[in-house]
Amino acid sequence: MLLFALVVLGVCLIPAHSKPAGEQLGSPLLQTCFEEAKKMVDDAYKYSREESLRRVRKEVVRPHDTLRLLKQPRGETRSAVRSADYMAQTSAC
Repeated sequence: MLLFALVVLGVCLIPAHSKPAGEQLGSPLLQTCFEEAKKMVDDAYKYSREESLRRVRKEVVRPHDTLRLLKQPRGETRSAVRSADYMAQTSAC
């Protein structure tokens, strides 16, 4: 498991300019795992954000709904957390 995570991390850290344009990194299996993990994580983040906004736009807003929205990460923190989620989801592939 640790070896797989290190391989995934190594593939992710390869600079984009080291390969000609249009060429994919890693094997087709790894590429598929990356794409599936990214889609799952992005869909989960989108659902969570939309649900939080829907809850605070109701006529009666409960305090925990507002707190849920305020606790979502922003900016660079969001990118770091999302990247960690990509890695975790990819290792589950």
